[in-house]
Amino acid sequence: MLCAQCGTENIEQAEHCIKCGAPLKLDAASPYPRITNLDMQFDAPADGKPVVSSVLNLAVIAGSLFFPIIGIIMGFTYLRKTDPAARKAGKIWLVFGMVFLLMQIVLVSLR
Repeated sequence: MLCAQCGTENIEQAEHCIKCGAPLKLDAASPYPRITNLDMQFDAPADGKPVVSSVLNLAVIAGSLFFPIIGIIMGFTYLRKTDPAARKAGKIWLVFGMVFLLMQIVLVSLR
């Protein structure tokens, strides 16, 4: 099946183009419209403030040093957001939380 948007050849079972992501088939039986714009930002700030402040960033990292579960929970929470800055912070917090958890496990097992 050829994509109407970019002309790429796709397999017959494909719902979206492998190159541009455009929908290939319209499902007439579905009562819901297809969402084709996947770049929507629902929780982007309207006032221009950063999504993650530097104080929050430092607080989560410092808290993760003593309680790694803070970094892990905050990391997973912010990874679910649509804003790229929030997702980046979530990924960093998750990594710090996991690293600090592993460090505490190693330190406890050495005693």
